[in-house]
Amino acid sequence: MPTRRRRGEDEGSFSWQPTSTTAEAWRARILIGLVLSAFLVWLAFRDIDLRTMLRQARDFPAEAGLLCLAGQLVVQLLHWTRWGFMARQLGGLGWRQVFSLGAVGNAALYLMPARLGEVVRPTLMVTETGIDPEGAVATSVVERGVDALAVSLLLLAGAPAYLAGTETSPLASWGIVLPALFLAVVVVSVLALYHEPVVANILDAGVGRISKGLAARLKGFVARFFGATRVLAARHLILPYALLTAGIWVGESISLRSLVSAVSPETRLPASLHAIGVLGIANLLPSAPARVGVFEYAVALGLRPFSIAWADGLLLGAVFHVAALAVVVACGLAGLWLGRIRFERLVPWRVPGSPRGSGPS
Repeated sequence: MPTRRRRGEDEGSFSWQPTSTTAEAWRARILIGLVLSAFLVWLAFRDIDLRTMLRQARDFPAEAGLLCLAGQLVVQLLHWTRWGFMARQLGGLGWRQVFSLGAVGNAALYLMPARLGEVVRPTLMVTETGIDPEGAVATSVVERGVDALAVSLLLLAGAPAYLAGTETSPLASWGIVLPALFLAVVVVSVLALYHEPVVANILDAGVGRISKGLAARLKGFVARFFGATRVLAARHLILPYALLTAGIWVGESISLRSLVSAVSPETRLPASLHAIGVLGIANLLPSAPARVGVFEYAVALGLRPFSIAWADGLLLGAVFHVAALAVVVACGLAGLWLGRIRFERLVPWRVPGSPRGSGPS
């Protein structure tokens, strides 16, 4: 079982203080995200009559929007429950904390540019509960790995439908490439997990030639990280975790399907599955705050092979984006209040798992 610190104990040992190197790295990522989002906004809307789109948005059926909002709320609840199953294995985390930390972490991931919000939830786990950094980071690593597999399966689920049509998607090959890459990563990770001495030898042979001290710190982090991962990979968690993951991604697809049916009633669920898969890939990219541009472009691209006009796909992506943001922000604010979390604890460079007593060099 990973060790725990009391709240506030030795917090300086894992927090990075903002240095010039850290700040420059964040600024570079933010700049890349802003440029990418601006490019995708231009690429998506360059031939679109915005006045017509705004008029269509005003006339969009309220029932479809409410169903999408309800679906997004269910998805968020499933997200927190899935993460809570893992996080509670590390000890001492109540469901109230699961909600508050999960809601705030998810909101940060949506709202912060260049995916800087990825470190907020692990950081809060350490500062608010005393869980070790390695365990906090491991919860996110496991979650991202499982979601990568889910995205691959979503693309595979949509493949038969669009391959049978007249149009083909340039992303069709990802339905094969992503599962293959994921399985390769899984094999390497499992081998590393159960052959820890081999990893230590590789670090000694590689990093040790440059800095023995750095190699020693990395080996210590890897040992603690693998220890936390073994706790999270308990057998009794596998089935509920898999079911909750399926619920999350199918829920996202059904939520989008409620909007698609308002524009194209004959379009079936595989179209939404494919669009959510494409969106899952796009969300890995650094982007502007709130994923502006990436969200709309990905949904339109994912629906296009199913004979959904580009303008309609952008409209659906925009409405879906607004619904998701509304739920995430509302839940995030509720999480801040419920957990009494201060905004200064959301500083993105307080990265769990950094070498003790040191910042980036």
